[in-house]
Amino acid sequence: MKHSRKQFKKLLKQMSKEITDKPKNSARIGEILKLIEKIWKKAPNMLLCQLIGNCFESGDLYYKEDDVLVKELKSIYRNLLKEDK
Repeated sequence: MKHSRKQFKKLLKQMSKEITDKPKNSARIGEILKLIEKIWKKAPNMLLCQLIGNCFESGDLYYKEDDVLVKELKSIYRNLLKEDK
């Protein structure tokens, strides 16, 4: 989905407000990236957007919460993740 410059500025303003209203735990970043790395190394021919996009029916990922992404990554790629055990 392409946004006009005006829409983009509005989104940035909204994001800035949300960021200052609800600070998030920065430790989640490393945890999410490690999960993505583990999955991606098992399926290296996938593009990053494919890997993440496969987790949701809708193409609109902009407001998906991180915990929802982690849950979906673990669910969709559970067979790949089982190979480590």
